[in-house]
Amino acid sequence: MGGLTWVFAVLMLLGARGAGSNQTDVHLHAGELTVTSASTTSFQLSWYTADPTRLFDLGRPVPVAADTVVRYGTSPDPTTWTTWRDPGPPTAYHHAEITGLTPGTTYWFEASSNGVKAVNVSAALPRVTAPATVTTLRPPPGRHLVRMAVANDLHVGETTAGLLVDGFPPGLSVDPADPYWGFMLDAVVDDANAQGAELMVVNGDVTAEARPAEVAAAKAALDRFTGDVVTARGNHDRPHRGAEWASCSPLPAAPDYHDCFADVFGPPGPGERHDVVRDFGPLRIVVLDSVAPLTGYGSVDAATLDTLADATDDGRASLVFFHHLSTFDAVRHWYAWPGFHIPPAELAALDSILGARPDIRAVFSGHTHRSRRGAGPNPDALYMEVGAVKEHIGGYALVDVYEGGIVLEFRQASCASCLVWSERTRRLYFGLYDKITEGSLADRSLVHTFTSPIAAP
Repeated sequence: MGGLTWVFAVLMLLGARGAGSNQTDVHLHAGELTVTSASTTSFQLSWYTADPTRLFDLGRPVPVAADTVVRYGTSPDPTTWTTWRDPGPPTAYHHAEITGLTPGTTYWFEASSNGVKAVNVSAALPRVTAPATVTTLRPPPGRHLVRMAVANDLHVGETTAGLLVDGFPPGLSVDPADPYWGFMLDAVVDDANAQGAELMVVNGDVTAEARPAEVAAAKAALDRFTGDVVTARGNHDRPHRGAEWASCSPLPAAPDYHDCFADVFGPPGPGERHDVVRDFGPLRIVVLDSVAPLTGYGSVDAATLDTLADATDDGRASLVFFHHLSTFDAVRHWYAWPGFHIPPAELAALDSILGARPDIRAVFSGHTHRSRRGAGPNPDALYMEVGAVKEHIGGYALVDVYEGGIVLEFRQASCASCLVWSERTRRLYFGLYDKITEGSLADRSLVHTFTSPIAAP
C-alpha cells in the first residue's frame, strides 16, 4: 500500500484499541464476529477466541482454541434453527460457510465457541450480538454469462506487512519457511478453482518489488488457476534499477531501469504500457496500466486513454480494470499523498471516457487494500475497490455477470494459516487496519442491476 498523509498517521496513533470481552467461559472471549460475505445461496462468518486478560503481538489477546458452532434459520425462533458444527479440531481462528440457502432470504444466526456467543466489539462497526441476521443475495435478471475472480495486492516476495515508510508503523514479518503471500495466494487460487471461475484478473501489485524471483513465484502460483489469467501492473510492479533487477530487460528510454514484470507478464514489452484488451465470451475485458513507469505514481497517459476509448466504442459490454483509484469519488474518500492517485487532470480525462461509454458495465481498482463500492460518471456501471489478497480480511472477489447485472462476493481466504494471518493483520496500523479496509458487508457482497441488459455480440 502506498504512503499516507500525516493526518492519517495521527488518526492511526489515536485509534489504537484495547481488548474487550463479552460473556466468558473462564477467560474465553469470542469476538471480532464478522459476516465476511453473503452470496445468493450462502454466507460466511469469522471470529476469534482468546483470553482478554493476556495480550501479545500488537496488543491482541492471546488465542484460545475452542469449537466452532453456528445455529441459523429463517425464523427468529431459535427452536427452529439448524446447527452447523465444524468437524475439524478446536481453533482460535474460526471460519464458517453456511451453504445451500435460498436466494433473497433473511437468516437469523448465532455463532458460538465452547458455549460462548461470539460478538463484534470493534469500535468502527455496529455491535453484532446474537442472534443477528444476514440476507442472501437475489440474482439479477437474465442468463448467467461469466464467472470470474478479481484479485489484487498479492505482494509476492514481501518480507514485512503493514509498513508505510522507513519501518513505520510497526509491521509483521514474514516467516521465511511459510511466507504469508504464498499461502494467501494459494488459497485464493484454490478457492477460485473450486468455485468454477473461468477467468482471473489480477489487478496489480502482483509482486513486492518486481524482483526476478518474485515475478517467477507469482507466475508459478497463478499458473495453478485452471482458467485464463490476465494481469495488470501495479505500482509495486514498476521497473526498478539496481543489481537485483539487472538480469531483466532494460527500458529503451531509461536503460538503467529494468522491467522484470513485463518479461514475464507482458505484453507489450519492457517500459511500455501494460494495457491488455481481450474478449471473453460476451464481455470485453479491458485491463489498463495506471502506473508511471519510473516512480510508480498513479498515471494514465494519452496512449492508455486512447486504448480505453477504442476498446469500449463498439457496443460490446466491457469490464475495465485499473490498479489505482479511477474516479473522483474514490479519491475523495481516501487519505493519501498525491502520488497515490492518478493526477486530477488525467483523472478528469479518464472520467470523461468512462462517463461517455454506456457499455462499460463495471470499473475495478485495487491499491487501497480496502473493499468499497463507490460511484462514478456512469450511474449504470458498478465501481468497485477490491480488498487485498495478502492480509486482513484477505481474499478475492468472485464476480458473476448476468445479462441484467452483476453479483459480487468477496470470499475470504480460509486455509488454517490464512485465518491466523488475517486475524493478526487486522491490528496493523495501530489497531486501525480492519477499520480502514473491511468496509461494510454491502461493500463485500452486493448485486448491481443494469438499466439496460447486456446484449449478445
